[in-house]
Parts: sequence; structure tokens; C-alpha cells
Amino acid sequence: MAADVGGGRDVSFRLETERLVLREERESDLAALFAIVGDAETMAYYPRPFTREETLSWIRRNRRRYRERGYGLWVIELKDAGEVIGQCGLTPQVVEGREEIEVGWQVHRAHWNRGYATEAGRAARDFAFTSCGLDHLVSLVRPINGASAAVARKLGMTVRGRTVLWGSAHDIWWIGRAGWERETGAG
Repeated sequence: MAADVGGGRDVSFRLETERLVLREERESDLAALFAIVGDAETMAYYPRPFTREETLSWIRRNRRRYRERGYGLWVIELKDAGEVIGQCGLTPQVVEGREEIEVGWQVHRAHWNRGYATEAGRAARDFAFTSCGLDHLVSLVRPINGASAAVARKLGMTVRGRTVLWGSAHDIWWIGRAGWERETGAG
């Protein structure tokens, strides 16, 4: 995995894996991201699909997170084709009254079952521990979302409890720095 993080107001961020590039979302990604977050099947575990306007607002919030925190959700591009197939990254969530940093992912249904969410999730997880100095991460997954639970498990996470988010129960998947070090051989 290679990371390229530039300085200044316009942060240039790029993580590469074997098959993927994770990079900052741009307003020019609106159509590609709307095809993902506006798709009812892809968004089955969210309250509802996003509108085009909500997608643009989402991109702008992520761009603000990049400036303020140095991370957010990034687009997932296929390295060979340059096609945007999803988003993955780190976002703040309030869990039981406390801010947690979540590693999250969404891959368009046309690209499910190819390991892309796991590959992108590992890159985001590793970035959180190596570059952000975080001591743990969470992932909030609806209990009926077996595919995302499988990704969380592959990231070395275990269920640490349950919370309500957007009116639905979510398992709190968790990994600490020590678990990440065991999982990756880092440290």
C-alpha cells in the first residue's frame, strides 16, 4: 500500500492497493457517486438512497473533513480502468454519546463479491493506525448485513456491542491498535 498525502489547503491524497486507488472525492465525481449512493439496492441498509443534491452535499462534507481532519470517505477507483466503484474511508460517528472514528465502505452492487470492500477497508484501516495515530476504529453494521459483517471480520474486527443509528440496530465492530498489530504484523 502506498500513501501520498500532500500539504496545503488543497490536500492531495491517494492510497493504492493491488487493484484499487482511494482518492479524495471531487464535485466532478457527482454522477459516479450518485450512481452508487442513489441506488436502492446498494443503499438497502441505509435509511434510503441519497438524492443528487444530498450526494453533492456529501461530497462537500467529505472535502471539509479532508481539510479539518486529514481524512474522510474517499472514492474507490479500479486502478486499471479508472472507474469509480464505491467509497471507503474514515468518518466520525457518535456512538453512545461519544465520538468514534468509523472505517466504512460502500461498493456499487455491480462490483460486489470481488473483495473490493475488504481491500479498500484494509487500506483505510492501516492508514488510520499508521498515519492518523488512532488507537482504535469501529464499523457500524446492521446485524442483517452479512456482507459488511464479513468485511469487518476480515479487517480483524470483533463485535463489541450494539447501538441504534438512523433508527436501526447496528453492531459495533471494533479493532484496537494491538489487534491491528497482531492482524498485520505491524509494530
